[in-house]
Amino acid sequence: MGIEGRCRETLRRFNLKPNKNLGQNFLINEPVVKSIIDAANLGEDDTVLEIGSGTGIVTRKLAARVRNVIACEFDRGLMIALQDELKEFSNIRYLQADILTVDLKNLIDTGKLKVVANLPYCITTPVITMLLETKGLISLIILMIQHEVAERILSDAGTKAYGSFSIFVNYHSRVEKIRHVSRGCFFPQPQVDSDVLRLYPLDVPPVMVRDESLFFQLSRAAFGQRRKTLRNALFPVLGEESGIILQRAGINPSRRGETLSIEEFAVLANQTICPIDLIKPIGHIKPIRPI
Repeated sequence: MGIEGRCRETLRRFNLKPNKNLGQNFLINEPVVKSIIDAANLGEDDTVLEIGSGTGIVTRKLAARVRNVIACEFDRGLMIALQDELKEFSNIRYLQADILTVDLKNLIDTGKLKVVANLPYCITTPVITMLLETKGLISLIILMIQHEVAERILSDAGTKAYGSFSIFVNYHSRVEKIRHVSRGCFFPQPQVDSDVLRLYPLDVPPVMVRDESLFFQLSRAAFGQRRKTLRNALFPVLGEESGIILQRAGINPSRRGETLSIEEFAVLANQTICPIDLIKPIGHIKPIRPI
């Protein structure tokens, strides 16, 4: 039986229907599943946290290749089905929970987690934020996310999709696009396509920032009202000195937030603390796209 048939049969046996309110669209394409498994660079000693285990299609592949799988699924009905479908495996820990309420430190005995996640749109940003804010516990993240969000993460300065979330993700990780996934690879079929991304959490960020909180505060403010010039957009953070600080950082106050690179945001944040000639950007690690 193929994975589409297995998915449908699991739902039928347990009298389950995809929950639209939870954004449930189950992956039923074998080549995409293989891409996800290959992208995770799995080893026999790995512990993998899978977020959104669904009907267990990817979970089964993971459990066959690693030491431990932590299958996190919010839906109680699916969790019951999962435990029955995968009862042949003794290396799966089942976690019926909202991943945003889980303390990842409690999931690790030794080493770091690898994360494989199929995220519905409604929780994509908060889950990625949570994972990167606890990146010291994670060695690798594989994400299946809506194409629009992937574009935001991969975008460069000056593009429409570029924003504060682009800066946040690329500050904390090195990003690779693994593949595009058409909407026809899911059951039921969603209205949008998806992408698979691989994130390598960074111990050392691509730019030197003296105050991370200020750095992210400035980037959020700069994109808060895109039509405003930087002088005006940053006024709530920098006050009447916003124009002067921008000029000292070598940035024209009349520019708009989406034109600033991550290096320029770092220089701007650091300029509020120390003179510009003391700032030494480490160098930007750009998102990697497939050839």
